Amino acid sequence: MLNSQSTATNEEVDIKPSTKEDPLQVLYVEDDAALSKVAKHCLKLHGSFDVDIASCVDAAKEKMKMKTYEVIVSDYMMPGKDGLQFLKELRQKGDKIPFIVFTGKGREEVAIKALNLGADGYFNKLGDPETVYGELAHGICQALKIAKGEEALRESEERYRLLFEQSHIGIGILSLDGVVVDANRAMQTVTGYCKVELEKINLTELCANPKQRKELIEDLRRHGTAIDLIVRLKHKDGTLYDASMTVTRIRIRDEDFLQTTLQDITEHKRAGENLRKC
Repeated sequence: MLNSQSTATNEEVDIKPSTKEDPLQVLYVEDDAALSKVAKHCLKLHGSFDVDIASCVDAAKEKMKMKTYEVIVSDYMMPGKDGLQFLKELRQKGDKIPFIVFTGKGREEVAIKALNLGADGYFNKLGDPETVYGELAHGICQALKIAKGEEALRESEERYRLLFEQSHIGIGILSLDGVVVDANRAMQTVTGYCKVELEKINLTELCANPKQRKELIEDLRRHGTAIDLIVRLKHKDGTLYDASMTVTRIRIRDEDFLQTTLQDITEHKRAGENLRKC
């Protein structure tokens, strides 16, 4: 039996099929009426599932217009369109609903094709019903758990992107060796470089003081961070300015980066110096 795996998981998402409240909404596509009844009965024995039956792909599409489902379980070989064609059509239009292929055709090439098309699982319906439907019930819950984790991750990334773009503080995402891979508008304003130009330089190159540049590189090498570091930087037009810089290590999709915030404090520093002179 082949099952798909996803790199995006979220342990905080908890799918509990055993609860009687809010049963999981499952659309089961199967042209064999007798097997449909067996599947519906067995799934209910293995958890809290509300199973609707569709005898073909076209019937399934009509049901999807009338009701929202959380998971689709589909046979492979059916009159008209088969289960893989159904899956392909859904994925092509951007529908990411968890989709499990449940078939008596045990060919490995079918399983591989299903997973390549975006199936969230592949199960063989042949065998002891207790085992078969127990595995299917578990697969449904796992597919939904992973899908919810991926959705939560996408929402988190969208919120971060919104904050990133709208922040009045310059924010840059750097590779671990200091090369800029992304920069918000505020960062472009502070440095004077456009995003394309920033992506061609190492941020440490903006340090006007060689000693400060060395200290920054050393801090990053030793600790991976630099907190509230006051540095003298060079603007694109050559003018010098004072900035408060913080560099912290962050992880994005299993890869480490350096998040850098930059604020021009030249006027603030000048105002402080004037006050001290009074």
